[in-house]
Amino acid sequence: GDGFYLIAEGQVRVTLREKNDQEVARLGQGGIFGELAVLSDKPRSASVWASADTTLLFFPKPEFAHLMNRYPHLREALSGVAQTR
Repeated sequence: GDGFYLIAEGQVRVTLREKNDQEVARLGQGGIFGELAVLSDKPRSASVWASADTTLLFFPKPEFAHLMNRYPHLREALSGVAQTR
């Protein structure tokens, strides 16, 4: 993954190729995606599509890694989200 995304406003839908590109989730304001690929250093497992006008905050991988090192509790919280998914 190239970075981590936070939905500032709007809505996205999440699809999985392994489920024939079926929608598996919708995320709105405050939702996050991209954390699993960045934390695990593996290819992305989902596609994300805007389903309304959407504003995203993007944290490139190097800056995201710096945040994780500076705030270990943030890494723990995001790891929990990633494991749940």
